Amino acid sequence: MGAQGLAFQNGFCLSLSNAEVYEPTGGFEGALLRSGGIERNISVARQTVLLVGHLDGVGELLEAIGGGPGAARFRSPFSLAALPNVKGLLRAIRARDVVAAKKATKELVGLGIGLTPSADDMLSGIMVSLVLGSLNGIGSDMKGFVSSIGGACRGRTTALSQEFLLQAASGRANERVTRLVEKICTGGASEVRAAVLDAVKIGETSGTDMVVGVILGVKAALELEEAAA
Repeated sequence: MGAQGLAFQNGFCLSLSNAEVYEPTGGFEGALLRSGGIERNISVARQTVLLVGHLDGVGELLEAIGGGPGAARFRSPFSLAALPNVKGLLRAIRARDVVAAKKATKELVGLGIGLTPSADDMLSGIMVSLVLGSLNGIGSDMKGFVSSIGGACRGRTTALSQEFLLQAASGRANERVTRLVEKICTGGASEVRAAVLDAVKIGETSGTDMVVGVILGVKAALELEEAAA
């Protein structure tokens, strides 16, 4: 069917004639909240995903990063394996240390199972949050820094996951994920909860893992802004 659709061997055809191209601008529609409001929304998102998310990937990281009981209670081997490098990545982001950030990223990429491993999904959430945050006035310009992190992912994971990571490094991601970033930065608590509930429906654990990345990424962007103030 060419550009108008896809034809399969069993005779089934998928029409794309009414499909629209998703081209995000990166700009938030709502007004940016003050730091205290964003912090409250980060807490709402964290509480919500821990209640309703699929934590078999790296979801349990939120238990150890943010005041939870810590790694001793992890059930997921992926969260346990990722924890030291996630902490290292967040430290590197706060210090704007691109060498350390790339090193931690290389240790994380490909960790997990599936076409988009859990740590990759988390990294995509972190990267898209940092880029969208900087585009909308949170923290300093991080586009070049994040591009370097994205480059460190090349050749270390599946072809599909690598493409998702490179897109995230340029500020593009699943619409549900970018909506969550925006609602944390501009919306109310009910909007944040709804956006989390929508995002965790992506895949099996991918949605939850991306939400984890968004929470960590928005928090990191906010800390960069506070450090520059």
